[in-house]
Amino acid sequence: LAGILVVLLGVLVAAARHKMSQDADLRTRLNRLLFRLPLIGRGYTALVNLRFARTLSLLLNGGVPLVEGLSLAGRATGSLWVSQMAGRGADALRHGKSLSDAVRAIEPLSASLPGWIQAGEASGKLENLLENAGDRYQQQWDRLISRGLSVLEPVLILAVGLFVLLIALSILMPVMSLNQAMM
Repeated sequence: LAGILVVLLGVLVAAARHKMSQDADLRTRLNRLLFRLPLIGRGYTALVNLRFARTLSLLLNGGVPLVEGLSLAGRATGSLWVSQMAGRGADALRHGKSLSDAVRAIEPLSASLPGWIQAGEASGKLENLLENAGDRYQQQWDRLISRGLSVLEPVLILAVGLFVLLIALSILMPVMSLNQAMM
């Protein structure tokens, strides 16, 4: 029975992966959902902001034009949804919109990154401010990871303890029942 369930679960996972590889709209919707999950969403948003700010800073320092840099930084986030919105933002840049307005239209990046970009545009030191923003997002990401691991450690210790208890009981119960039968 357990073998049949494992095979059935494997077939379902393979079918879901095949469906996702064929349907870009489904992948985008699932990616958008990932940003809205209660605990994971904050961490994923911080990671996407970190990747975007660092990549855009590196690209601009390397001499890549701003329009192409925005699109490439969107792809570097690893999020299909952000990548699509960054492509639309690059089109808006081509038509005269400012970088801060284009980034403000990208929902996961709209919290504080447009403020950093606006200050960088005004001061003429956009690359440096993007690097500073990347450092701040790196600190935020590190804090979220350390908090998550500090919660996960006791849970894992309890899980291992329960596993050891089950193994000990599975060994001791037959011995105790044999002892009862002999008396």
